[in-house]
Amino acid sequence: MLDHVFTDAIGALRDALEAALLERQAFEERFQVDILLGDVTWETSYGLPGEGSPPRILADISL
Repeated sequence: MLDHVFTDAIGALRDALEAALLERQAFEERFQVDILLGDVTWETSYGLPGEGSPPRILADISL
């Protein structure tokens, strides 16, 4: 049940960052679940549009 709330929060955060005209760095996105501890982690990176790889300015976000 809580995983659906978590994925909805991820979707809302992703929509907000894309509405701010930031580019998602696809190679940096991770979704991890620790079954023993019950931890769920989502990490992603966004950069300014038009910058090369790797971008000079990068926003790393963990939820």
